[in-house]
Formats: sequence, C-alpha cells, structure tokens
Amino acid sequence: MVKKLDGIFSFAIYDKVQKVLLIARDRVGAKPLFYETRSGYFSFSSTLSAVTSIRSPQYEINYLALQDYLAFQTVIAPDTIFRGVHQLEPAHFITYRIETEESHIESYWDIPRKEKNLSIDDAVFQLDEILSKTVKSQMVSDVPIGAFLSGGIDSSLITHYMAKNNSSKFKTYNVAFEQGTFDETPYALEVSEKCDTEYLVIEGPSMTASDLVDAISSLDQPLGDPAYPLTWFLSKTTKQYITVALSGDGGDGGDGGDGGDGGDGGDELFGG
Repeated sequence: MVKKLDGIFSFAIYDKVQKVLLIARDRVGAKPLFYETRSGYFSFSSTLSAVTSIRSPQYEINYLALQDYLAFQTVIAPDTIFRGVHQLEPAHFITYRIETEESHIESYWDIPRKEKNLSIDDAVFQLDEILSKTVKSQMVSDVPIGAFLSGGIDSSLITHYMAKNNSSKFKTYNVAFEQGTFDETPYALEVSEKCDTEYLVIEGPSMTASDLVDAISSLDQPLGDPAYPLTWFLSKTTKQYITVALSGDGGDGGDGGDGGDGGDGGDELFGG
C-alpha cells in the first residue's frame, strides 16, 4: 500500500483482527516518526518527546548519535539522541505483531538509478513539468495557504509554480534584517512582484530572547541549522494569516540566513 502513496506522511494502522500494527514514513523523511520497543512494550509518535514521556525512564545519551550531530549538524536515522529510542528511516515501514512481539522493518523505495540520455532542453522541459505538477498537488487545501519566500532559487521556484497554478493572489512572507549581508528582502520583493503575490515582510530584530528559547525548546533533538529559529519565528508569526505555507529547502545549498528556506516550521507542506 505504501508504494502507491504520493506525498509526505507518517502514519500508523492497527489491524484489530490480526493484531498487527503497521507504521510507515514517507520516501524522503519529511515527516518524523520515532519508536521504542522493549519486552511487552511498543510505542511510537511523530515527536520524540511523546515517546520518552510515556514511561518516563531515565534515558541515556546516545553518543554515536551525538557524534553524528557534531559531524552533520543533525542526528541520523535510525538513531536518536537517546539510547533505546529510534527513528524509522525514510521510505521504510515496520510491522509489529502484538501477540508474538515480532517486528519487521522493510524499505519500500529507493532513489531511482536509471540513466537517461536526454538533451538539456528535454531535461529542462521534464523538470519544469515535474515541479509544476508537484507544487500544484501540494496546493490542495481547505485552509488559507501561502509561501515562505527568501528570494533564493528554491523558494522562488516554489512561488513561481504556485502563481502559475493559482488563479488568485496568495501571500508570501520573508524575514528582513538590518545587516545588508544577511538581508535578501530586495530579491524576495522582486520575485513577489514578478509573480504578483501579496508580500509581507517580518522584521528579524523583533524576535526576542524568549522566542529563541521557545524555538530551541520545541526541538526533539539537537539541530545545527542556523535558520531553524528564524523559520520557527516565521511560522509562528504567519500563523495569524495562513494555516499552510509552502517552502523550498536545499535547492540552493540551504541558504542559512534567510529564515525562509531552512528547517521544518511545522506548517509546511513542501520542504522541511
């Protein structure tokens, strides 16, 4: 069944007749999924804190995961920062049999390795079609929708395809800075004007120390992405205007200072 799904997800299905639990995570791991299994016990959640709060034992630091964090600025699945608790890897699912306590982990997808002899023009045409179709599918929503726009390659592309597939104006949001080396507002404004969006600027200096503490406290695990607090702040601020925000992530190398293209703000359908 998971092979037929299109999109980002983490979910659980329990078969009460066979007493079998299935939990699955999307292909690229956009949505998190944590679990812990012990004798007579299996817990899971989309947040690490929910898993660790159920039994509330004294969890020990996983030093292999800590090494990953220091090397890659994030903890790599299947490890978590705590011993005994795991992340389900992207494009994997687990089946767990309640009566026998047997669990089985399986991968259901991998990045295609097929090589195609395409001309540059054909490759550009195919990529254009794929991006347009993908963004259009992410715009299906019964709540207000907008976009995080930094002016970088990735968020600008998302905004372009949103405008292409939208008959009415939508809102785009950007965090502005006083320092010219960090501020990408002019680029974001240029994209907004070209795509005819309703553009709102949020002043970065308005983020307080308590906001920073709240942002860091909301993390399940250590994260070395310098854009994360700003993305969190951007999500919190724009929540009064929209419920869903599309954003790009990583297309231009993860421009860390913009506050609109890094990390998962909790309200994103695309990226994170």
